[in-house]
Amino acid sequence: AAAAAAAVAAPVERAVVSEIPLAEMCPDINLRHQGSLYGFSFRALGAESLMFLARSLSVCAEVLRQRVPIEGVDRVALLFTNTVEVLRELRRFIFRNSAAKLLDYKRFLTEMTSVKWDLKEIPSQQSAYVDNISIECTAVQARIAAMSARIAPESQASLWDEMLLQLAMLLLDGYSAAKKCTMQGRALMQLDLQQLLSKLRVTTPVRFRSEIVEGFIKAFYKTEEELEAWLREQHQFYSAKQLTGLLTSLPLQKKAKDRASRLIDELKGARDN
Repeated sequence: AAAAAAAVAAPVERAVVSEIPLAEMCPDINLRHQGSLYGFSFRALGAESLMFLARSLSVCAEVLRQRVPIEGVDRVALLFTNTVEVLRELRRFIFRNSAAKLLDYKRFLTEMTSVKWDLKEIPSQQSAYVDNISIECTAVQARIAAMSARIAPESQASLWDEMLLQLAMLLLDGYSAAKKCTMQGRALMQLDLQQLLSKLRVTTPVRFRSEIVEGFIKAFYKTEEELEAWLREQHQFYSAKQLTGLLTSLPLQKKAKDRASRLIDELKGARDN
């Protein structure tokens, strides 16, 4: 009898699920318009609605566990593990697409790759790309501030977190593209980074986590043994292309570079597996 009941219940459950309409985007919402920061306010509304749902379900968690039949306890646990806890991480992915479009990363990368890093003297001024990045960040912040009254601070912070993360990747790509780099060139990279950090502190409401960029620049000064230890400890923060680019400009003997290159292949291969 139980088997028969289950056989009947399964089609009914599938029928109920099939009656739930698929979610559709409201035709009035435009996520491709630059003026709206690619639908930032709509993305924020969706993100904060999910956060409210997560908080509400968390409050009800104990009641749900007490009310469901014993055979349903595991399903409730899976709901919180696979859905509710994940919702908190979902916010940043909601804004990642917008963050990828708000700054002209390609132009900045082109500007960085045109900088001459094989210098003989340390310049007294930062490179032009630093000022251009700062100008664009200031413009973006002004547009965010204009709509801030209807957007939760958490969503604004999440958007900036994603933008600054991509900005860090941009800097790493730009610095790793240097084919030739002297000690003075590395000093210019440090000057550029410090000037950019100083400008971003004024512009952005979120701290730019520059540690991985600073570590990348300082790796230039490491001995072969120090470099190997650094690669083993920090390789997960950088792409294989960025690390290989770093090796190209290091003042090491060819044998040392070859050993470091094999280590990068080994470490990246182990991570991919």
